[in-house]
Amino acid sequence: KDVNTLHGVTDCTIYAQFRVRGVGQFGTILAARDDDRQIMNVDIDDDGFVYRAFVKGQWCEYRAHGDWNDGGWHDLVIRA
Repeated sequence: KDVNTLHGVTDCTIYAQFRVRGVGQFGTILAARDDDRQIMNVDIDDDGFVYRAFVKGQWCEYRAHGDWNDGGWHDLVIRA
C-alpha cells in the first residue's frame, strides 16, 4: 500500500527508526516490491547495512559497514 503511493515519484526520502537487540540479531529493516517481485530491501547484520535494489534486471548491492547492533535505537534515512 505505502509503496504504491510512491509510484512515479522521482525524488523521495525514506526514514526508518529501528533497534537490534544485540550481536547476532539481524534482519530486514524495510523492503519494497512491485507486482512481480521484491525490488528493494535494506537488511542489517553484524557487519552493518546491506542495501539491495533491483535495477535493469539485476540486483545492485551496497554495504555500509558499522556497529548498529548495540541494542539502542537508530535512524536510517535513504534519499533518492
